[in-house]
Amino acid sequence: VQLARDSLQEAIRLEQKVLNQCSYAVSGIFSSSSIKCKTRSSNLQEILDGSDNYTICRFNL
Repeated sequence: VQLARDSLQEAIRLEQKVLNQCSYAVSGIFSSSSIKCKTRSSNLQEILDGSDNYTICRFNL
């Protein structure tokens, strides 16, 4: 469970870093988008907050 939490936190951190480096136009699109359109890190943060139960599956393909 801790490894999954750490991986989610790292993914959130990296995405936020990329968004911070985006051009003004790109960041404007993200900040003005509707509530239904969220960044991946927003969705991952909801998982970390624990408001709902999730099952994490790992597949070795």
